[in-house]
Amino acid sequence: SQEAGAVRFRIRDASGAPVVAESVELVIRRPAQAGVDATYTMRPEGAGEYAAAVEFPLHGLWELRVFARAGGEAYQHAARVTVP
Repeated sequence: SQEAGAVRFRIRDASGAPVVAESVELVIRRPAQAGVDATYTMRPEGAGEYAAAVEFPLHGLWELRVFARAGGEAYQHAARVTVP
């Protein structure tokens, strides 16, 4: 079965102002199983917010990694989520 959902991410600078990025990619990875990783391009939604429609092919623990480029700077964030 597959679980679909939206992943949203907000990028702020050190002062809390929204960051407009040239590119934002989301990588989903299942730590317990190889071969189901996927990469998504996140779309801008304004005010430093980005989103992607994501399909998780399996339930359980997933690692999410966001990679962004803005003004010559690279941003990276990682989180773990559980898909019920």
